[in-house]
Amino acid sequence: MFELRKPDELFPRLDIEEGSRILAVDGPNIVQGRVEADFRSGIELPQIDNESYDAIFAWFTDNDEKRAIETINNSERILNPGGSIWLIVPKKNSVEHHKVTGVTSEKLIPYAKDSGLTEKKTLGVGPHYFGIRMQKHGEKSRGK
Repeated sequence: MFELRKPDELFPRLDIEEGSRILAVDGPNIVQGRVEADFRSGIELPQIDNESYDAIFAWFTDNDEKRAIETINNSERILNPGGSIWLIVPKKNSVEHHKVTGVTSEKLIPYAKDSGLTEKKTLGVGPHYFGIRMQKHGEKSRGK
């Protein structure tokens, strides 16, 4: 179970419109009750062919760096132009004190940038995790 800030507190800071298509990968929807999400594991992402999303919350709580890179690459592929992948990563201090595990931002951000994503902002989503908004180039689609 993840200890998170309240969805009503997070939602206004995420730049996600109500009605957006959201995907939560390997973790919860951090804005449950505000915008519904599809749920998939990182292993399932390569099988997605005919779906696309406006925002993806990708959780990196497993120490498998290779799988994390695959998740970023597959998430970028199914992300709409102008959409955002929120890399939900453990805080370095929380990892060092053995409160949580996962792949840290220092390892993930270079891969996300290499796949063509642009770092936009960070946001604390709980006491042990924060999100890094990586945006895909292009104009956001309107009117779902």
